[in-house]
Amino acid sequence: MCRNHNIYRQYCAIVEQKLDKFMEEEGLSPDAIFAACEKAMASGEARWMTCLDYLTACTDYNAFIDLAFDHACMLGLGGDPDSDEAWDAGNDDEGVKDPDQI
Repeated sequence: MCRNHNIYRQYCAIVEQKLDKFMEEEGLSPDAIFAACEKAMASGEARWMTCLDYLTACTDYNAFIDLAFDHACMLGLGGDPDSDEAWDAGNDDEGVKDPDQI
């Protein structure tokens, strides 16, 4: 779990950096982003759910693990997505190396 938690912390820092830059460039406040997320969630439209999953993953460790496991399964690196097996495939000990890859 320690390796995954280190990757989680790196992920959070990357998302925060990118979100801060986006808010600055677009002149948006955190309240405006929050309101947009609430509106997207209420709409139930699938096109917004992926974006919300990425944001939620940096607010909750379990949401991050779920997202990472889903991606590992899509890449054929994880196990059965319906099983309780822990996600630990395809990671090295260094975590995310290049923030621009995300």
